[in-house]
Amino acid sequence: MDIQKRNEPTVRISYDEMEAYLTLSVIVPEGGYQLSDILDILEKSGVKAGIDQQAIKRMIQERIYGREVLVAVGTPEQNGDNAYFEYNFDTDLNHKPQVRPDGSVDYWSIHMVEIVEQGQVIAIYHEPTEGQNGFTVKGRILLAKNGRPLPPLVGVGFEKSEDNQVYTSTLDGKIEMKNGRIMISSVHEVFGDADMNTGNIDFRGDVIIHGNVAAGMKIYASGSITIDGFAEACVLRAGKDIVIRGGMIGAQKGAIRCSGNLFIKFAEYAQIECDGAIQTCAFLNSKVTCGDRVYANGSKGVIIGGMVYGVRGIDANVAGNEKEVNTELVSGAGIATVTRIKEIEAKIEQIDQEITKVETAIHLIEERAKEQNTDAKNDPTRVSLLRTKIVKQADLGSAQDELSKLMCVAENAKDALIRIYKDVYPGVTVYINDQKKKITEQQRQVEFEVSSGKLRMYQIEDD
Repeated sequence: MDIQKRNEPTVRISYDEMEAYLTLSVIVPEGGYQLSDILDILEKSGVKAGIDQQAIKRMIQERIYGREVLVAVGTPEQNGDNAYFEYNFDTDLNHKPQVRPDGSVDYWSIHMVEIVEQGQVIAIYHEPTEGQNGFTVKGRILLAKNGRPLPPLVGVGFEKSEDNQVYTSTLDGKIEMKNGRIMISSVHEVFGDADMNTGNIDFRGDVIIHGNVAAGMKIYASGSITIDGFAEACVLRAGKDIVIRGGMIGAQKGAIRCSGNLFIKFAEYAQIECDGAIQTCAFLNSKVTCGDRVYANGSKGVIIGGMVYGVRGIDANVAGNEKEVNTELVSGAGIATVTRIKEIEAKIEQIDQEITKVETAIHLIEERAKEQNTDAKNDPTRVSLLRTKIVKQADLGSAQDELSKLMCVAENAKDALIRIYKDVYPGVTVYINDQKKKITEQQRQVEFEVSSGKLRMYQIEDD
């Protein structure tokens, strides 16, 4: 009996039950191996699914004895694919210019605004797919997971089909993905120059000029401003970023004000105020105030003449020139900021006290009216005090807003640092906080920072 068992084919099942191997004994039974007998042996061994009968027949025909052969394979489960949206617009715009191999800056690489047209398909929803169950060679079912659906897109400026699969713009405008919402808003585009023919622009949204902006023009936008050409002696104001691919020739009348970042190829004889960061190739005889950091880089990266103030600091290749033009580089908070913070804090305390006095007086009038069983609502003194309280509260809010901005400046200025990667010429004066240093000899690869209460100059170490 034991000899007979040793002569029978043996079956081995892998630990995960996904494969079964058959070994035919070299002692062939009388009449040879039969497929039906092998199948019975597999079934008795627990192999019920995924059997490769052709492999078994080949073992019998080719007399493959004493060696394991794979004769059954399970099928793994296939989980369904999750639903996804196919977007027909750039959901991650490039807000920084690219630096070319030669070191110059490509301001055309900045992609601040993407435009869509009414009726344009902006997104397509792809449904989740069902999972396909698998099985082991023992016939055990392997349950698959179905793909997960996604909720419909939300936002403004588009509509969706009845089956929630196709999303279409309902207007011409700018499209952006913001906090998981698609926002399509109006955009004012000028296909050419902005001049006397187009008139001044005051637009609630984004403005794009596919040309130059002539001298004397005024362009105001609650959103961003993008100018593909040059800006002459004009006035630009934006609630967000400004991009001027060609630069500004200010002629001492050009002015820029933006609450976001500024990307400008160059500016000469211009006045600039920017709450965010600034990136440029050159500032020439301009007055620049930046709430973040100023980057003058690219193949030139020069600051010559004028005053450039970056609260966090300034990075430039060259400051000043061989003619020793007066150039001011300013960073940090400065005495004026610290003094103003103290003034505003004192003002807020005073207004708080005045409001408390007014509220106390109003309360006394109301209590007296209760005692006399009269209505204090129309009491002229009370009405006058209420008006005073409203004015004081408005003054308080304004002072608190100013203090918040000044505190932000002070916070940003803590680690103020000015770096010049190539040359600093005589005629340049560096200011950080309340410290000042005038350059009297040409320096190369230096940085300036306040250390131990003094403005110090250090050599920049090569990486």
